[in-house]
Amino acid sequence: MIKIKILTIFFTLISFTFAFSNPKIDARSAILMDFHSGKILYEDDADMQIYPASMTKIMTSIVAFDLLKEDKIKLSDEVIISENAWRMSKSGFSSMFIMLNDKVTIEDLLKGIIIVSGNDSCVALAEGIAGTEGAFADMMNEKASEIGGQFNMAKKIPGKEEFYETLRYYKVMIEKYGVELQLNTLFEPSKSTDFDHVILASGIHPRTPNIDGIKHSKTVSYVDVLKDKVKLGKKVALMGAGGIGFDVAEYITHEGKSTALDTSAFMREWGVDMELDARGGVEGIKAEKPKNPREVYLLQRKSSKVGAGLGKTTGWVHRFTLRNKNVKMINGVEYKRIDDHGLHYTKKDKTTVLDVDHVVICAGQVSNTDLFEDIKKINPNVQLIGGAFKAAELDAKEAINQAVRMAAVI
Repeated sequence: MIKIKILTIFFTLISFTFAFSNPKIDARSAILMDFHSGKILYEDDADMQIYPASMTKIMTSIVAFDLLKEDKIKLSDEVIISENAWRMSKSGFSSMFIMLNDKVTIEDLLKGIIIVSGNDSCVALAEGIAGTEGAFADMMNEKASEIGGQFNMAKKIPGKEEFYETLRYYKVMIEKYGVELQLNTLFEPSKSTDFDHVILASGIHPRTPNIDGIKHSKTVSYVDVLKDKVKLGKKVALMGAGGIGFDVAEYITHEGKSTALDTSAFMREWGVDMELDARGGVEGIKAEKPKNPREVYLLQRKSSKVGAGLGKTTGWVHRFTLRNKNVKMINGVEYKRIDDHGLHYTKKDKTTVLDVDHVVICAGQVSNTDLFEDIKKINPNVQLIGGAFKAAELDAKEAINQAVRMAAVI
């Protein structure tokens, strides 16, 4: 009997140990690390690439914790809840349900972000720290760990891979000429007294149109799409058919390697005979239309031809490429609202509802000048360049030209 009891206990321990070391986790990917030793205690497909949830909230928390570490804010500091923050809890988003004009501590707002993923607490914290959401967005942008700004989105567009080389060039020049580069750094207006001139190249904010449902869960910004912060569904509507709209359309309808980086694939897409057996290299050669993983609608308010404002020598290429991907281009629309059914719009008095998974806002940009006035009060020698100077029809070539000329004058 004693042997049997011992044997039973032995096998029970084995079973328990096996179950504990191989737990069943209901998740696509998991990893558990010991904080002190760094030893991986458990992992299951830990290197799988997945989209992080609530990236803006994560960044908001990081900025707040950095300011706490630098003693620039305290957990006990109170924030008066604005109508802007309060309305977030009234719009169906995840919230901690703060009330208008409440006084809430930084500590409680952080808990509201981290524990319940509160949109209202995130907005309130941003306003409490920086005054406005826009100014706080500047603080997050300045935490970036790489140079490039808008270039880092543009380089992802199939056919615009040359921006990788542009950024590489500037990195080399910064090192060559001994430019002191400070990344992950928040710029405060008070620091402007340390310089003879201040050049504010703070870029742009995406324009948000004023229509019903603009904060609906189906609605996303083109910035979040190009920064891979959101995973789009199979049916997508793009509000705005300027350069941004066309770039996003190209980005979300493309699969695999860019044909701009694959000569053979490029020639097949455009129906060119690489062997030159066909007359003129094209006669009788059928172009291979690229596969499109999504059903995409590209809409604009203007009654003019979609894409009419694109470059004269390249606009036709962009339109032709998207048509080959069956992107539906619709002009002369009036946006009505966004709701669970999708995007509602009218055209010639006829109302249409696009049953889409997401609506991407590509409605242009506005200059980001949130820091300009505060800097100017301290140092009058402050200048705006690039998108901060003029956001309309933002052009990389013009921004670079403006910067070079300003540097020559200084």
